[in-house]
Amino acid sequence: MGDSFSNKHQLLIPLPRCSEQCSGSGHANGPPVASHHHPGIPKNAGLQCRCFLARRRTDPPHGRSAWYTASQTSKRCDRPVRQCEGYGGRGMTRKYPQADVKILYGKAAARCAFPNCRKIVVLECTANDPISQIGKIAHIVAHSEGGPRSDSSYPKAKLDTYENWVLLCPTCHDTIDAQENQYTVEFLQDLKAKHEEWVLNTLNDAMSEVTFAELEIAVMGIAIQEPCIPPGGFSVITPDEKIRKNQLSDDSRSMIAMGLMQGGEVKTYLEGVEQLDPGFIDRLIVGFQKKYTSLAGNLELTSDAIFEELLSFAASNKSSFRTRAAGLALLAHLFETCEVFEK
Repeated sequence: MGDSFSNKHQLLIPLPRCSEQCSGSGHANGPPVASHHHPGIPKNAGLQCRCFLARRRTDPPHGRSAWYTASQTSKRCDRPVRQCEGYGGRGMTRKYPQADVKILYGKAAARCAFPNCRKIVVLECTANDPISQIGKIAHIVAHSEGGPRSDSSYPKAKLDTYENWVLLCPTCHDTIDAQENQYTVEFLQDLKAKHEEWVLNTLNDAMSEVTFAELEIAVMGIAIQEPCIPPGGFSVITPDEKIRKNQLSDDSRSMIAMGLMQGGEVKTYLEGVEQLDPGFIDRLIVGFQKKYTSLAGNLELTSDAIFEELLSFAASNKSSFRTRAAGLALLAHLFETCEVFEK
């Protein structure tokens, strides 16, 4: 099971309470009360008392498995629904570590993993709206005992990590949980792996198509406009030293190598802009250094997560693979030649 990763879903919202006593253990005492529903909420409105997750109905009408809703099972939660201990079944609330989320979205190119969908789940800003995300992080092995694809032997520490997630659009997310026998753990693991492979192959193909037009988009807004005073703590070292010092993974190393394929194009472009706008390259470097410094100050982020964030930054948060390739080429060039990413 999964949830949309959004700040509003992390709040403890005081929702209506059930009207009968609930032990928080799945309503095991007594049969379902079909007539019960939350006061003020229409029946069949879809509101679920979260402690229902520990009990799954295996013999519903028509022979199909189904989840009891609050109108079918609730015995009463004395706490707001989202604060009930029964939520999650394993005694744990869901967590979304920032580093894992950034790596998931980066490796998926912010797209749904299903090959017949691949919907972009991060919406670019408009004249009237900021950047918004509509994706859902789906758990491959259910977070909740008795949930779709649950496995009590799966390590609890890995439930809320990149390893156990796949990025989907809302429709595909709901589909895999509604049809868990079709979309098994093995199916979803294979789906995720193939999607990330497709992203790398597509990005690699787009790299050869990068032109000055894409590079112009990539540098837009990065170069600071004021006179540059470089942050302290940076020194020029080799790319291999940077990779070791920052403990970047082999995946990040491969991305850097891919970006360096267009190192000559980036160098030519930047030198051309520098002739028209003296000091541009220095301002560009300082823009990257400031972004890196702000990210490195977040102790929850790993080096790979910071790399993914810098890539999105370099690509101006655009979803086009050609723009993302241009951003990667720019980031790799600065990684190799300048004082970036080694504080």
